[in-house]
Amino acid sequence: ELLTGYHFNKGKHVESYREEGKTPQEVHDNLKAAVSPETYERINKHAEEMAYNLHHHLRQEGFRGKVSKVAWTSQTKDVEHFTGKPDPNNESDIMVELKHGASSNKPNGTVEHLGFSMKYANNAPTLKNKTPKTMGETYGIDHKKLMQHHEQHMESVRKQLGVEKSSSGAEMHSKYKELRGTAKGDSIERTSHASRVAMIGELHKHLSNMSPEELHKHILNHIVGETNSRVLMASTTSTGQHHIIDTREHYNKILKEHAKHLAVKKGEGTTLSITGKGGKPLLNIQAVNKGRPTKTPEFIAKPGASLMGK
Repeated sequence: ELLTGYHFNKGKHVESYREEGKTPQEVHDNLKAAVSPETYERINKHAEEMAYNLHHHLRQEGFRGKVSKVAWTSQTKDVEHFTGKPDPNNESDIMVELKHGASSNKPNGTVEHLGFSMKYANNAPTLKNKTPKTMGETYGIDHKKLMQHHEQHMESVRKQLGVEKSSSGAEMHSKYKELRGTAKGDSIERTSHASRVAMIGELHKHLSNMSPEELHKHILNHIVGETNSRVLMASTTSTGQHHIIDTREHYNKILKEHAKHLAVKKGEGTTLSITGKGGKPLLNIQAVNKGRPTKTPEFIAKPGASLMGK
């Protein structure tokens, strides 16, 4: 994302709002030093191509004018700092300020804020990562129900580790790593899995009560997320294939095609999916712990091939 911003900004590192920590230049230099010259050149080439494609995409949309500002906005509150307005669903990595000219697709002098959500992977991009505490606003479910399952698991964890409830997450994870491969370690893994299965079960029950119309609205407004500024998802695979979509416009169009057929399907273990016509998975949701069964799990939502328009 930093290299794409650099090339989009005509060879200048982007602005940053971090009061502490490293500047975009310093982060770039550290990352460059951590990979081989060949790897860096490949990533840099892909970033330069994506920057060109983003400029080309904007021109195809009818933009004529000046890019007056480019900023790195991957941390919480960065987007609000850039635009001056709260925008909690906007998870753009890069924000740009466009000043439209006389022949642009918006009135001369219009200032537009636009976000780029950068993805660099072969897998489907993640839409939202949510903890049980934020599930209420995203899925409309009482997070206390989810936390009950997690707390039951944590009681078992503390018993196996021999620690108090006041113990820190870092301390518990350190002790857990010492138990990997033992009976106690296996017990922690089992209760972690069981708690996540139960959480997904609660979510499945909640979403299954929605009509197809309610699911359509719910996915668009809460999982994809409504934003004050438009967001383009700019994804690049490791082989250099580039895709740019207007996130909300794209997903809304696909969801409309499947609107009457939307349904919720329980998957195996810790997963569920929202399906469309022909039972094709549009959205896959999974409860994960990222290898840390002592930590509160996250709910990851990823679009299926049909929702990506493939």
